[in-house]
Amino acid sequence: MTRTLESRGADDLGQHDTIGIVVKPLGAMSAPLGDNEWTLVELDGERVESCAEPAPTLVLDLEEAHVSGSGGVNRIMGTFALSESELRFGPLATTMMAGPDPAMQRERAFLDALARVTSYELDGRLLTLLSGDEAVARLSC
Repeated sequence: MTRTLESRGADDLGQHDTIGIVVKPLGAMSAPLGDNEWTLVELDGERVESCAEPAPTLVLDLEEAHVSGSGGVNRIMGTFALSESELRFGPLATTMMAGPDPAMQRERAFLDALARVTSYELDGRLLTLLSGDEAVARLSC
């Protein structure tokens, strides 16, 4: 969409200057991969429902190749390797707190999915983690 604005100065009353502004919808803008908190919205093809437990999250520090976040119950920390065509998570460590069974099962499934990641796709504010051609997790920011 292009919007035209009129500008009038005291010296040029009656003359119109136009300025073209391109407005891109916010949802279409790509979020940077690093330094955003990505929240899990889909895991192994299943939509992650909002529930009492916090959703798993990831933050990728591109300069340090360090990942941090939450599995929903426990904190996650570790490393990752990123190149033009691939993303792989290195050894990940977690805290060792216990939580409700459904939250613990989701956390284990999330960690298992991260271990299978080989690449990613970034579409606007949606990050898809892939194992080969299969989406194993989708996160949004």
